[in-house]
Amino acid sequence: MENSFWILNNESEDYSALDKSIDAEYLIVGAGLTGLHTAYLLSDISSNIVIVDANKVGSGSSGRNTGKVTSSHGLIYDYISQKYGDKSSKLYYEANEEGLRLIKDIVQKYNIDCNFETVPNYIFTTEDEGLEEIKKEYKVCERLGIPYEYLNNIEGFPIKIKGALKLDNQAQFDSKKYMNKLAQIICEKGVSIYENTPVLGLDTDKDEYIAKVNGDNKIKAKTVIIASSNPWHDSLGLYFSKEQAYRSYLTLSKLNKPIAKGMYINVEKP
Repeated sequence: MENSFWILNNESEDYSALDKSIDAEYLIVGAGLTGLHTAYLLSDISSNIVIVDANKVGSGSSGRNTGKVTSSHGLIYDYISQKYGDKSSKLYYEANEEGLRLIKDIVQKYNIDCNFETVPNYIFTTEDEGLEEIKKEYKVCERLGIPYEYLNNIEGFPIKIKGALKLDNQAQFDSKKYMNKLAQIICEKGVSIYENTPVLGLDTDKDEYIAKVNGDNKIKAKTVIIASSNPWHDSLGLYFSKEQAYRSYLTLSKLNKPIAKGMYINVEKP
């Protein structure tokens, strides 16, 4: 399969490529979930917002994800607490919960048909070593007030497990269908979207940024927000040296009986 399920099953509007030089208060590079939400929030305070994308709306990592909207990203909270402290770990949880509420509120406010569904998220293990990691994660979350539930088994789950963590009130949705509608909403709020418009360079001139795009065209902007999957403006951050390539595999099966509704991820790799 050359493309994701979300992209293959959702037709989106076509937005023209930028064919002239323009000015903007805010330039957002990347028309995925981050860029579209940023424009949505900024549209309350500005009427001059431009989004450009090298391809199409939601055609990058945002249109090729698992469709999970969750604050439960594997065993993350013990790791953050050890490296950055409890305050940062709790802030990570609160920020993700706020993002989940934002998407839910937008879906309800605009009645977006994107298969949005509230379900629990489970982290489980089938190994003794993984069980110790889960117990450590649970103790940290209990200390921070993150409402994980510790389980010895998952009812309706066909895999025998050693233990699991459950986080209620998480969500899943069709991310591309959601982004298609969100793009329409922000355009109605005055945001301009240009597809097939890669940024080829970024310079500064006094208190403005100048982004080079198609041909000799430029976008002058007071503020530039990089919302692309990979940073295209390095600014000596040497991001290219920190990126890693991953490959994921998908299997499809018919089951003898349904699995308990929810999202599941195991501790072990793979």
